Amino acid sequence: MQVNLEQAESDNMSRINQVERISYAGGLYGFIAGSSKGKLQAKVEEMNQRGWNLHFIHPESVNLLILLFRLFLLAITFGIWTVGSSELLIFEKVRE
Repeated sequence: MQVNLEQAESDNMSRINQVERISYAGGLYGFIAGSSKGKLQAKVEEMNQRGWNLHFIHPESVNLLILLFRLFLLAITFGIWTVGSSELLIFEKVRE
């Protein structure tokens, strides 16, 4: 099978990307009121209505400092709230 590289390059060049971040709440508040599927679904539907298609989801990578900060926030709010994880959503659409 032979691929036409010129066609492939022109297809890639005619697309534009947009990055959106979704953040979630942690702690008791995040457990009761937060729905990761609901937030993700709402953002994808909103962007689809604008003509964007979801291309890639990049989950947040947590390091030790962020983990300690989250535990500190949980301690001072008595487990009610902390900074939750987030995801980067990469959307693409054909350039107009």
